[in-house]
Amino acid sequence: MRILFVNCVNFLESTPTEGITLLSAILKEHGHEAEVFDTAFLKPKNYLADKKKANKKKWVSGIAFYKETPYALEDLVTDDPEVDVIEKFTEKIKEFNPTLIAVSTMSRNFRRSLGLIKKVRPSCKVIFGGVHPTLVPEDVLCQRQVGFVCVGEGDNALVELCDCLEKGRDPTNIKNLYVKLKQGRSN
Repeated sequence: MRILFVNCVNFLESTPTEGITLLSAILKEHGHEAEVFDTAFLKPKNYLADKKKANKKKWVSGIAFYKETPYALEDLVTDDPEVDVIEKFTEKIKEFNPTLIAVSTMSRNFRRSLGLIKKVRPSCKVIFGGVHPTLVPEDVLCQRQVGFVCVGEGDNALVELCDCLEKGRDPTNIKNLYVKLKQGRSN
């Protein structure tokens, strides 16, 4: 089975979580193919204009300590081309042809991640996992594009789900997994 993990964050915000890398490795050990689509290093179109708008706002946050350097991370990517993230995601889906898209999300990037899935409308099944889906699984599962929600640890649940989907078996009894049914949900 082919699983495409999605890490949909702001440009330069973070790299794939340990969860994505761990789950990818576990799936590969079980004979599945896995790749990652990560927006952290895709400079979106209008990035500079949007950044100027954001810089005009006053941001209030806690105390942060960091070592000053002559360069910022953004200095290293000034020449990177701006891209259409939706277009890049569509290309990745066409290239990899996943059977399942696995989206890892926290509350701060849930809407962005869901928006990416809504805009591209992949024909394969979609599972959401991570902190946000664990906290509000029913809210995530009620989204039309989402077929499964992993609550808590996903290392066993995702392997079992992939095995069930690959063999045409019923996944509704998998621990830590909410499954969208025609008449509602199952957990």
